[in-house]
Amino acid sequence: MNQLYYNDTIYFYHINRAQRKHLYIYIKNGEIEVRAPQKMSFKKIEKAVYEKRHWIVEKMRLQQSRSQNNYEEGGQFQILGKTYTLSIQPWDKKRIKIERNAEKKIVLFFPYGKIADEENIRKAIERLYREEANKILPPLFSQAERITGIKAFSWKIKKMSRSWGLCKRNGCISINWNLIRYTEDTILYVLIHELCHIKHFDHSKEFWNLVEYYLPEYKLQKKNLHSQ
Repeated sequence: MNQLYYNDTIYFYHINRAQRKHLYIYIKNGEIEVRAPQKMSFKKIEKAVYEKRHWIVEKMRLQQSRSQNNYEEGGQFQILGKTYTLSIQPWDKKRIKIERNAEKKIVLFFPYGKIADEENIRKAIERLYREEANKILPPLFSQAERITGIKAFSWKIKKMSRSWGLCKRNGCISINWNLIRYTEDTILYVLIHELCHIKHFDHSKEFWNLVEYYLPEYKLQKKNLHSQ
């Protein structure tokens, strides 16, 4: 996974090499793909991406703004692969409260007189996702370590702009709290994927063989991850 830094934000992009004459940058569904000539050096690819950084960021912003239409009554959100419908309720407390219930609803309680605008709703949803991630991900990460027998030096849950997970060479792993939108099986794929990077810090054949060894159906989960 390659990185573009812009205004204190990290944007991740994939490089797809093939027999072609020119470099192209494609952005679709929040994913950045760089299609480069087979023999083009990484340094030249990196330079080309950096020179197009303003266009890339603007394109990402436009796509994101078009997709952010759920922050209102009846909006739908995914948690562990299940769809929850947003219900906004006024109440007589001074603080904002948000919770999910067994009826597949996310209930957002707003103080009387406070405007439930998109920004306030977005912040509340993000808080819910962080809280849920801190409950859901730790036991799954422990399960992934037991499956692989690979231990991370450390790991943390954080907000990440364009990646579900990131493993550094020192064995420190970061996991995107938005990952809880997916089923436990798909989450496990991402966690095992990142743990395998401790053994193979690339996407070589050996790396994918290791992922498949621990998770034979990984291709299905990988497909699920990129289908939403």
